[in-house]
Amino acid sequence: MTPTVAADGPVLKSGDWWSIDGTYHRTATGKGTDSGKWTEDETYNDKYSVLSHDNTVLVISYSSSGSWSSTATQTWVTPNGGATKKGSWSTTVDYTIDALTFKVLTVSDKDYNYHIGHHAWIVLNPSTLSQGGSAQLSWWVPAGDAKNSTYTDVPWKAATQKVNIKGTDYDAWSLTYTAEGYGHWRDGDVHSKGPETDAYLFDAGYGIYLGATISGSYTLARTGGGWTETLSETEKISDSNLSFVLSAQVTLNAQPADASMTVDGVSYTGSQFPKVFTWDIGSTHTLQVNATIEAGNGVRSVFVQWNDGSKDTTRTVTASEATAYTATFKTQYELKVISDAGDPQGSGWYDAGSEATFSVTSPQPETGFFGTMGGKRTFQGWTGDSNDSSPSASIQMDGPKTVKGQWAADYSQPYMILGGLAAAIAVVIVVAVVMLRRKGRAPLSVQPTPEEPRASPVPPTPAAPPTTVRGKKQAPTPSGPPPGMKFCVFCGQSIPLNARFCTNIKCGKPQQ
Repeated sequence: MTPTVAADGPVLKSGDWWSIDGTYHRTATGKGTDSGKWTEDETYNDKYSVLSHDNTVLVISYSSSGSWSSTATQTWVTPNGGATKKGSWSTTVDYTIDALTFKVLTVSDKDYNYHIGHHAWIVLNPSTLSQGGSAQLSWWVPAGDAKNSTYTDVPWKAATQKVNIKGTDYDAWSLTYTAEGYGHWRDGDVHSKGPETDAYLFDAGYGIYLGATISGSYTLARTGGGWTETLSETEKISDSNLSFVLSAQVTLNAQPADASMTVDGVSYTGSQFPKVFTWDIGSTHTLQVNATIEAGNGVRSVFVQWNDGSKDTTRTVTASEATAYTATFKTQYELKVISDAGDPQGSGWYDAGSEATFSVTSPQPETGFFGTMGGKRTFQGWTGDSNDSSPSASIQMDGPKTVKGQWAADYSQPYMILGGLAAAIAVVIVVAVVMLRRKGRAPLSVQPTPEEPRASPVPPTPAAPPTTVRGKKQAPTPSGPPPGMKFCVFCGQSIPLNARFCTNIKCGKPQQ
């Protein structure tokens, strides 16, 4: 629990006042020449009134009045002036206080000059306090004699406490310090000394003094005697015209620091956190954070949850006591998996420090003509932020990452198929030529072109005159085509009578 900070709360103005009631009880028990017992009780009222307050100084009038009574036995009767004694007092002193530091600058009564610079029993600035921290307040340090005892600023521990003011509990700051203090009685200028604990209370809004509890035990030893004293004192605010606001200090924070938050419609950037708000008890407030905050360049923050376990990005809270709300985000990095084949997998956002897996499917069929014949593409490895050669790999996400798949074409199967087809075609051609020759026809039919003149028929060769062999006349050898044959009308080659084309491969022209 942490109370309201004064910087967010009200400010004292002229006419404001508050009063403190106090009780005081001391005892002294002696031995030897100091035997006997002494007690003293006081009841009193202190009132603080604001005379003026501007940006420079704060003037507060302090008035105190009260009564006391003491009893003594044996040796203590003499210094007490009798077995029983009573009295009362009343005094007023004005203090001029620095409005910024709250230090006492001047005192209207010179008998109170020892209060110069020491303000904590009147007012302080609680905006300088933090739970578990400390504050520099004064402490009376006894020396060897009363004349040399001084005030010294020392660190008082800051905590919180509920204080009831006119029937209502308020959050207040409690400042505590334990050190050597001095008692009421002394031997000449030498005080009794011992441990003392003071706990001062201050309003967390105005910063005014609300009261204290003080306890101590002091001793003094001297020849033939000595004594031990005890102190118990309580002060508490009893009345005031101040309008105390029952409020709570709420601290809002976001982690990491680059996160942002909207509070009751007002946006706050990460650099403004932690930020303290003072809200009236029972009031409601809306807190909103973005589910995702893009930082750019492959970095983003993703909302996880609030410190109380809520996972709502928008929530309403009711101020009931001092508390803190922290929105926690986690950092994520983007992995880009780039590949023009293989159905790349793994692109996306990953938590910082996690391991991301990415992959492609290999081999992949080639497109187009070679693809129809079994051509394919095979994975060769990754480049970029990974040099893994496996189609499936992983990478540590300690920042934004990019990996790119490399591929190579594999045409071994299409080449085998095409080679086989070429060989088969060659065989078919050879077989066809052979078959055509066997059938006595050319494999090709060529039509005469207009430019090519038709050859004239070859005239028959005249028959040779008959010859006489051994006195016998022989018939002349015929000069025409052999029986059952005719001549090509173009090249004169003898061809079968039923041939439609010249059987001469070099000619092969159609016959009439």
